[in-house]
Amino acid sequence: MTARIIIAAALLFVLAAPVHGSNVVVGVVNLQANSISELSVSGSPAPLTVNSAVAGEEPTAVSDSTTRYSFTTNGTNLKITVRIDSNTETGTALMIAFKKPDSTWTSDLLLTSSTVDAVTGLTKIKGKNLDLRYTFSATVDAGEIDTTTRTVFFTLTN
Repeated sequence: MTARIIIAAALLFVLAAPVHGSNVVVGVVNLQANSISELSVSGSPAPLTVNSAVAGEEPTAVSDSTTRYSFTTNGTNLKITVRIDSNTETGTALMIAFKKPDSTWTSDLLLTSSTVDAVTGLTKIKGKNLDLRYTFSATVDAGEIDTTTRTVFFTLTN
């Protein structure tokens, strides 16, 4: 027991004794995390060409899911919106659907020159290489249409 008291006293003496000749310097670090809202889209779909139908039915719509999107936000209740530069021709429709981080899909959204909310309720979340599905349809009333191009605008916003 005496040996334990001597060891404890020696340890207390070493820990409590000031260090002579030492030089203590204090540094200050400021920390901050700013608002982050980043969105990227990679790849473009292959040409969407309606070129077949079942007899007596409307032409068969075509889809492509090779485009991907990624996003990061530390914000609250953000959304991804989408629109195209100009409406498609009469009798046609260009739709888009987004695979969400929880692996569910949004419904097909009609793309027009008006902004549409696509993925909503994004709060402190990230998603990487998520699928985008484009679908193009044309009715018989659309007739033949030469190749046209639409630019799609994606925005991560509140």
